[in-house]
Amino acid sequence: SCIKAEFGKQWYQRRVRGFSIDWNFYCDDGEAKFSLISSFFFLGATLGLLCSTAVLDRFGRRNGAIVGNLIGATATLLGFWAPNYEFMLAVRVFQGVGMFIQLTGIYCWCLEFTPSQLRSLATGTFMNIWSIGYIMITFYGYLIYSWRYIFLAVGITNFVLMVFLFIYPISPRFALVRGREQEARVTLEAFSRLCDNHMNMSSVKLTYQRRVQSFLEQVKDFKTYPTMRKETIFGVIGWFIVAVLFYGFSFGWVRISSDLYTGHLAAALSKI
Repeated sequence: SCIKAEFGKQWYQRRVRGFSIDWNFYCDDGEAKFSLISSFFFLGATLGLLCSTAVLDRFGRRNGAIVGNLIGATATLLGFWAPNYEFMLAVRVFQGVGMFIQLTGIYCWCLEFTPSQLRSLATGTFMNIWSIGYIMITFYGYLIYSWRYIFLAVGITNFVLMVFLFIYPISPRFALVRGREQEARVTLEAFSRLCDNHMNMSSVKLTYQRRVQSFLEQVKDFKTYPTMRKETIFGVIGWFIVAVLFYGFSFGWVRISSDLYTGHLAAALSKI
């Protein structure tokens, strides 16, 4: 179907400028090109996830999240000057790389501050907050008529929100893993003051017992710890369902409703 015929009336009535109109691919193979742009984002996301383990373990959760945000925000800003479709594909790859390095870094960072019995709740809360960003993007698209200025606004927003990543400390757990005992003490003392139960950590001996296992030993843990096995199975099933919904809405949100923005908003709410 012709995307221009389906949504053109509301686009042109509101004087919205999409890159599909600027680059003249809203009919014929236009839908395939739209899907390819989404696919390239997920290609970048896959690369970001594959790289995130090495980046986060080597440079830390906070530094890794900052680097990921820089990559994603810079790529988004470059989208403002995108001269053609091919350049936009490259932008989408780097957006995916940066976004998922940042997402994974902040997620691990938050969980290291969270008591083990609250981590499932923290994970759900974290993912819901992430999905709220989609709602924010919908309003950006509704209020800003030009796609270039949407990229500009989102890029600037990412750079502004990155300020918070410099405020919070790294977790004591990670500091101990990296041998930075003094930094772990400072963080623990700060938390004790926050809880109105100040403790002087200078006389406290902090230890971290490193557990080194081979891949086979890690697999055997599923037999040794049945609760972990059960939670892992539920997690795999849950993530599979979430992935199906996520990809389905990401590639098909324009068909949810006859109104462009209602469809995108419905997709964003469903991800929450």
